[in-house]
Amino acid sequence: MINRSLALATACLMLGGAALSAEVRGTIVRVDVQHKQVDVEVRSRGLRGQTVSIQIDGKTAIHFSRDPGQLSDLAAGQRVHVVYEGRDGQRVAVSFNVRGGKPAAAAPATTDANAIAGTLRHVDYTEREIIVVAPDPKSKEEKQTRVIVPDSVKITKDQKALKLDDVKEGESAVVHFQMRDGKKIASTIEVGATSVKSTPQANASRTERLRRVLQLVDALLQMAEGMQEQQK
Repeated sequence: MINRSLALATACLMLGGAALSAEVRGTIVRVDVQHKQVDVEVRSRGLRGQTVSIQIDGKTAIHFSRDPGQLSDLAAGQRVHVVYEGRDGQRVAVSFNVRGGKPAAAAPATTDANAIAGTLRHVDYTEREIIVVAPDPKSKEEKQTRVIVPDSVKITKDQKALKLDDVKEGESAVVHFQMRDGKKIASTIEVGATSVKSTPQANASRTERLRRVLQLVDALLQMAEGMQEQQK
């Protein structure tokens, strides 16, 4: 027996523009903010296992539990219940209800060239890679940054140590990294943080510079004392 949702979905697309609605439940696998399109892997009957593309328009209602949201809040890995209509051969969302709370807003861009503060758009536990989304400081548009996560990386949340398997998509994070062979390699990941703080490496660098300045001053003082001795 054909599922009610599948039957409604088929009817919507065949009628092209008729205001018939259908619904799916599943997991977001991709969000295209520019084209206002969200791809959902369906978990409900009828379309189970299939990935459907759903368009977002100005009338689409997006909610995280009871909190209103927007397209930029949607991210891969979120579980959703979508009600949509068939319009001109496309699925156009009437409502997006996202399971769980609204993700924290991405932090403002930082001037630290080796750190990025934003939202975890994707976490690949097998390949040990993450994608962090944050506003580009120049264009102000959303920018995705891919970072490799080595086994030795330090991951924390509320000052508690985590493993990569504990990190969830949609969470805010601050990632410090180093460049190796043209790739960004994470050195620390602070989950739940929204702004960049001074890193131990930065503090160590400043300490080293101060030490060199003091050594230079000490050398100059010794030279001055030596000159005074010669003049006596």
